[in-house]
Amino acid sequence: MATIDSKLLVSDLAIVVVDDTKFGRAVFNSVLSKAGYSDIRVAGSARQALELMEERRADVLVADWFMPEMDGLELTHRVRQLDEERNGYTSIILCTALEGVNALVTAFRRGVDDFIRKPFDHEELIARVYAAGNSANLHNMLLESAQRMQQSNQELSELSARDPLTGLGNASFLAQQLDALLAEVAARGGGVCCALVAIDEWNALLEKHAGDEADQIRIGVARRIRRTIRPTDVAAISQDGEFAVVLHYPDVAAFRATVFERLQAEICERPLAVLGTDLPISVSIGASLFEDQPDNPTAETLLEDARRQLRDACSHGNRQIKY
Repeated sequence: MATIDSKLLVSDLAIVVVDDTKFGRAVFNSVLSKAGYSDIRVAGSARQALELMEERRADVLVADWFMPEMDGLELTHRVRQLDEERNGYTSIILCTALEGVNALVTAFRRGVDDFIRKPFDHEELIARVYAAGNSANLHNMLLESAQRMQQSNQELSELSARDPLTGLGNASFLAQQLDALLAEVAARGGGVCCALVAIDEWNALLEKHAGDEADQIRIGVARRIRRTIRPTDVAAISQDGEFAVVLHYPDVAAFRATVFERLQAEICERPLAVLGTDLPISVSIGASLFEDQPDNPTAETLLEDARRQLRDACSHGNRQIKY
């Protein structure tokens, strides 16, 4: 493997390395230091790594898959929760001697970004950390851009158009945005998609988790929706336990139905942290896509069609999608 040009390395990249062996920590630290990285923190356990990251964020986490007390997948789960709370992103590389595709696919679904097999080649480690750092920087720039846009929108919008708990638009805001986008499509072409995201068995959840717990569920689902959609998309509260996402496509050929699967997976794959407890959550999605045509719908009719699709989805059980 060719040696990576040290000029390309991100000198201020914050790296946390966790290995339960003293020798392993020393090797990681030595290889990365010689490559030009200076902000390297090492931990002897997953819990110590979490403590380091709670004190100060990291761009890249390199961890062993198998460790005592807490393995790499559980550590990944905790780091993703921390990322959500801080509106940041950490690229995670797991070191493993496992062979086969199934284990790796499972880990990717749990939020792992990359792997390196043990015993690892030093140049390969440097290359993967370099790529992970670039990925983390891109993710964080997009998150910061989305946050700035959200803050700007909040300042420009009337307070009455926002849900005070989640910061999402309310039903009035949703109708206004749909009307504006439908007018845009009628004038310039393209498409508008309205998706309704309903928390499965919401009334039953309310019976078990009222008050502050219910608010934390609402906030957690809203946060995951905001993190998943594009900065230009619209997120709103349609009714209690139900969220709306509006996607605008100047070129309707760019629409991909997999957007719903990605949105559902981001919300459901990991439990929500609700007042110190991990709570599994499930949502179903109903969506309607409008393309410019002679009889343009109103915001009300587009919402009605999305709700019809949602009812159809829910009739088939939890975690369903219908569009």
